[in-house]
Amino acid sequence: MYQKILLPLNMNETALIKKALKAAITEAKAHNATLHLFSSIPGFNMPMVSSYFPKDVMLKALTELKQKLKDYAKANIPADINVTFGVGEGSAHKQILKEIEKENIDLVVISSHSGRKVGQFFLGSVASKVVEHAKTNVMVIKE
Repeated sequence: MYQKILLPLNMNETALIKKALKAAITEAKAHNATLHLFSSIPGFNMPMVSSYFPKDVMLKALTELKQKLKDYAKANIPADINVTFGVGEGSAHKQILKEIEKENIDLVVISSHSGRKVGQFFLGSVASKVVEHAKTNVMVIKE
């Protein structure tokens, strides 16, 4: 049923996504699907801010982020699962929604905090916005 499964990762919170990773691996094996790992970093939203950084800073940061995804996959995903990678720059939920369309994702497996702390609320809101706006199936894995 599923051909391509998206697993958004916050590389600063890898402990949070353990349950989501397990669910994504289970679904990928069950459907012989590709697992697409995706992460994004905040962008330079204002031209004034971006003018203080060399033009290649963001490209370098995205390249490093993609390598972190590859390293994470090598350490945590069985070799028999086909894995692809994507990175983006900007608002997390907007980048995830763009990646869903770009990669023709059938299923999103996303982790969500319980919302007990302010910082957790914001990550939970990413999952909430993805669920609200995605045009595909979304599986939310609670902390």
